[in-house]
Amino acid sequence: TKILIARGLARESDPMQTPGKLGPKFIGLEMDTKTYRVIGVSVNAYEQKLSIADLSNQILLTIDLDVPDVTDFVSVIREISKKITDLVDSEFIGDWKNLLGVTLAVSGVVDQRKGRVIRARVLHWDFLDVRSELSKLIPCPISLISLPDAIHLSEQLVGVARGNHRTLLINAALGIGSSLSFDNQLVTADPERLHLIGDVLCIRRGSDHEPMSVDMMAGGRSVIARVNGNFKRALTLTPSEASLKIKKLIQQNIRDQRHFKEFYEAGAALGEISTVMLAAINPEAMILSGPLAGVECYY
Repeated sequence: TKILIARGLARESDPMQTPGKLGPKFIGLEMDTKTYRVIGVSVNAYEQKLSIADLSNQILLTIDLDVPDVTDFVSVIREISKKITDLVDSEFIGDWKNLLGVTLAVSGVVDQRKGRVIRARVLHWDFLDVRSELSKLIPCPISLISLPDAIHLSEQLVGVARGNHRTLLINAALGIGSSLSFDNQLVTADPERLHLIGDVLCIRRGSDHEPMSVDMMAGGRSVIARVNGNFKRALTLTPSEASLKIKKLIQQNIRDQRHFKEFYEAGAALGEISTVMLAAINPEAMILSGPLAGVECYY
């Protein structure tokens, strides 16, 4: 409480009335929810966005990052710092002391304690000290989290996972990510021993082909491959190229369901893969997030 008051985040209000109770009066606290800001940054192959919010959880602004090549880690970090610095100089924040912190959500395996990305295959980021590098450019607290965990956490706090003790979240974008919670706590493990669900190899039912990754069976690249009839070609697309293609396919399907079969087949593959996880975990709820979750014939 003293720290909150010292920072100006809270102030004491009038003593609370407690008729019939002896002892010291309880002093109320009023939170300053309008002065201070927090920033969330989302970086995956599909899109890169930055949002700023006040302490009442009101999102004030969401902007796209200008990142021509998301695999260029240095350029991404510089763009993030530039956008944040511009916001600090604007009316949205006004001063660095009003920015309480920045959280960066990355699709991949992260070490939250060390602020490192262990592996983000879709971004081509491996063993990068993200927090350390970003801290050199902006003077505020920085935290790192995996994108599926960030989505899952928001659903626990204010979304459909609220009140559930055991929840499985699957994020379907260009690749497939997942997050799991038990007793309302996100499940964590040694990040250097974790593997991405999208890397798991599976054999397509009724197929004599080599095993394929979950990403290539059920993710956005899978849809691209099914439309073009070439799985190997879909693998060679850069994240930017694949992102543009899947966004176009999603829009086309929304307009006239032109690619109903391809989205349906990818979604059915994810359904088959998910049944194994559901049987093992037995969650109270399963959440499907990500851009593919908005395509009706996929889910």
